Amino acid sequence: MTQANKYNLRALQDKAIYLVEEGFIGRYQPIYALSLYINFCEFALLEMELKQRNLQIGSRIIDLINNDTFIDQPNP
Repeated sequence: MTQANKYNLRALQDKAIYLVEEGFIGRYQPIYALSLYINFCEFALLEMELKQRNLQIGSRIIDLINNDTFIDQPNP
């Protein structure tokens, strides 16, 4: 895996975290929901990287990002 692929995947994870924290998307939505917020050509290239990590675009966003990223908040 090249450094560029690592950066792109990390950038996708960072974008997903930002969108979840801001409430634009939910953690349990499919990864392809990110394609609305990312350049289509870039997303298509990242899809290959996702497959190498045993993720599909139908997998949930929570599978892409680390559960430890989110601080557990008590349910109201």
